[in-house]
Amino acid sequence: MEAKVNTLEECSVARSWKNKVAKMKAGRGRIKGSSFERTIAKQLKAWWGEGSWARTPLSGGWAKGSAFSVRGDIVTTAKDFPFVVECKHYKKFPLMAAWVGKGPFWTWWKQALNQAEKLSPLLVFKANHVPILVATDNKNVIEILLYGNRKITHLYFPIEKPVVVFLWETFRKSLGREDFENDS
Repeated sequence: MEAKVNTLEECSVARSWKNKVAKMKAGRGRIKGSSFERTIAKQLKAWWGEGSWARTPLSGGWAKGSAFSVRGDIVTTAKDFPFVVECKHYKKFPLMAAWVGKGPFWTWWKQALNQAEKLSPLLVFKANHVPILVATDNKNVIEILLYGNRKITHLYFPIEKPVVVFLWETFRKSLGREDFENDS
């Protein structure tokens, strides 16, 4: 039996189909973001060791200014948790653009700062096929990194108020609840 040779038209149809399949379907970004928030909530519960943790209902829909006083993407009943958590999961993230004040990082960071008010922002973010990263300006974290005896790999953005970026796994393994006991 002779092998069938595809015509140009059949090849272009196959390419078109492949391109459509490769694009994310409508609504999948929201599903991906919600799934990421639930994962981070579970990991925060294991890390902090106290309280109930969940994705904020209508994540972002109960933001500051509404009748509810819920801020961030993750809510908790844990007492003295010093952070407001903002989660972002995008297809691509140009981390190096953050060094020159460009890219989505600074938009996300401003959103996290606005949500945080008196608490510290904790921006947990990732791109596809890249480990999860976390950014904060928490004074205890900065002091541990700059003046403490723990060697923790991080990026440091010395802007108006210093911001540090870690691998999420490193953050959770290197810092514990006791590091934030005197935080306010």
